[in-house]
Amino acid sequence: ATMQRAASLRKMSGDPRQPKITLTYFPLRGRLESVKMMLCAANMKYDEVWAPRGKEWIERRTGGEFPFDQLPVVDFDGKRLAQSGAINRYVAHLTGFMPEDPWDQALAGQAFDATQELEGAMPLVNLLTGERFAEMRSKYMKRLPRRLDNFSRALGSRPFLVNDRLSYADFGLHFVLNLTTLIEPRALDSHHELAEFVERVGSSSQGVKDYLDARPTPVGIGTEPRME
Repeated sequence: ATMQRAASLRKMSGDPRQPKITLTYFPLRGRLESVKMMLCAANMKYDEVWAPRGKEWIERRTGGEFPFDQLPVVDFDGKRLAQSGAINRYVAHLTGFMPEDPWDQALAGQAFDATQELEGAMPLVNLLTGERFAEMRSKYMKRLPRRLDNFSRALGSRPFLVNDRLSYADFGLHFVLNLTTLIEPRALDSHHELAEFVERVGSSSQGVKDYLDARPTPVGIGTEPRME
């Protein structure tokens, strides 16, 4: 059904083909995870390019190659888009994961933006080590219960966050909850509804399941973080 919606949207736009999509970011568990899940759910192909680092990054950024000096960026038929929120919303339109009703779109945006309150998990999983890791993990875990309570209330008894239908907000929440369980495997023990939600989104289509099974796994968290 998702692939049919995505195809219908492309047909309505007057361009039924899939655009050439190229993702540019660092090789870590980061801000494009929800984008990749949507693309895989809709059976849309994409390429990945690792972002430049060090002197090359400074030179290319100074040259104006990256909008607002930001990563990640995604190219759609050569048109470049930055800022992860804008990228997620555009891909949601392409793939059929943007709600049709304007109010539901606002609710999805509200929930997706709220997931950014848990993005402190990204440096914990991907970058920080030693005392700095311990300090930031302690702060993150202290704030976590209230954040989880908020998402539990937003979800309620529904299978998904908005109008019982899978949207980009659900993929965004899956991303940050998954990161959180990498930091603390028992983080969702007191929120079984959120643990079930993660399983539900992760098994929502064969494309999503295949992507989650195949993607690299963060290891060495807090000591020597890397992807394997």
